[in-house]
Amino acid sequence: MPELQYPVLLKAVGGGGGKGIRTVRAPEEMKDAFTACVNEARAAFGSDQVFLEKCLENVRHVEVQILADSFGNAIHLFDRDCTMQRRHQKMIEEAVSPFISPEVKQKIYGDAVRIIRDIHYVGAATVEFLVDREEHYYFMEVNPRIQVEHPVTEMVTGLDIVKEQIRVALGEPLAIRTPDAPHGHAIQVRVNAEDPERDFMSSIGTVTGCTFPAGSGIRIETFIHDGLRITPYYDSMIAKIIVWAENREMAIKRMCYALDELEIGGITTNVRLQKELLGTEAFASSSSHTTYVEDYLKNRT
Repeated sequence: MPELQYPVLLKAVGGGGGKGIRTVRAPEEMKDAFTACVNEARAAFGSDQVFLEKCLENVRHVEVQILADSFGNAIHLFDRDCTMQRRHQKMIEEAVSPFISPEVKQKIYGDAVRIIRDIHYVGAATVEFLVDREEHYYFMEVNPRIQVEHPVTEMVTGLDIVKEQIRVALGEPLAIRTPDAPHGHAIQVRVNAEDPERDFMSSIGTVTGCTFPAGSGIRIETFIHDGLRITPYYDSMIAKIIVWAENREMAIKRMCYALDELEIGGITTNVRLQKELLGTEAFASSSSHTTYVEDYLKNRT
């Protein structure tokens, strides 16, 4: 058996949403990290099972949207780039990835579809990968459900993923196929009730003066309204702002406009930081990685 090489990741078997993960960089860190990971896994997922895997650093997070029916049909709906994240929590997502070459994308699509077919999965699923600078890609996990970021895929394909998921759950065959190519570019920003200036502490209070942007190429998904009480008992995400444009540069500009128009009073949100990240050279050039936000915040203060 080969010797364990650090750094490694401890991950909760039942994990998700960035919870139940610990990076271990040296043997002396293992005991405390293991205890913390097990305790968090038990509290968050009702299971204290964890596993160990190689820690890949300076990588991008790329995922493939899949739809599959009970007749053995499975298709991909291209890819999404979810690299801009903090502590494994996604912040900005886009379709499609501006980083990976078309040749590598075709390989990833094929592998993702093959995985879903081999496990006889039915429904909507996301197959997630980590991709290094040389475009070597590593399978990470399958999310057997609709994803928070599915709207960006809908925006570049014109397809209703939720509707198709319901159809196949009723035992019907897929009524769609993979489009010939994605159309334009879409970006999603997660609006969270949290204060980036106070270590992302949850913000609670009553929403006031709530105004959302509108216009061509802008889509809003939210449950909040004036008078709504935000509590600390649920996930901090309170809205999703999704934009579409003919190309990535225009999509970034449209998102910045949308965030400028967004108004949410009574609580603190992460909108200012999200706009900062959209304006970084790392985002513009697709040179960021999954721990870029932590590095950015250290250099920012």
